[in-house]
Amino acid sequence: MSEIKDLIEDYGIIELKKLFFVECPIKLCQLPYPGHKNGCPNVGKSKSCPPFVKRIEEKYNIIDKPCYFVYVKFNLKKQEERMLKIHSEWTVKQARCNLYWQKSVKKIIKNEIIHFDYKRYNMSFEMIPEAMGMHVFETAHYHNIPLPRIIKNYVYKVAFMGELKYNEKGEI
Repeated sequence: MSEIKDLIEDYGIIELKKLFFVECPIKLCQLPYPGHKNGCPNVGKSKSCPPFVKRIEEKYNIIDKPCYFVYVKFNLKKQEERMLKIHSEWTVKQARCNLYWQKSVKKIIKNEIIHFDYKRYNMSFEMIPEAMGMHVFETAHYHNIPLPRIIKNYVYKVAFMGELKYNEKGEI
């Protein structure tokens, strides 16, 4: 874990002044990417993915209350170099594999959220806001978080945090 922490270039919480959304998030999930010609394998299987998950604007009070991005900038290039030193027989793809770093980065995000004392403010968070209809790239770029579309040296992990919306019965 300490090796992973050394590869964190930046992290923090920023208040979102403007949110951007996509009309149909499941279409994004179904876009092909290397090794997955039909898109994300979790579509229709995971309860935190479309079509099961509510949209951000249905679950969170995004009109009246502040919303936040919690982010980590991770140096994937240094991770690749570190893993290739340890495993010289590996390919670059194996050395960059998120199985070896993403869990630690998510833990840092969750620690930032806990440190923020989100429960005290009746807040919750989402680790996959794009599954809930948020256009993470547009929202991040608007707030000067330069998410790269093609990952070379750095990768950002972004979570959404906001106040839950309740109906008259106290249910979300």
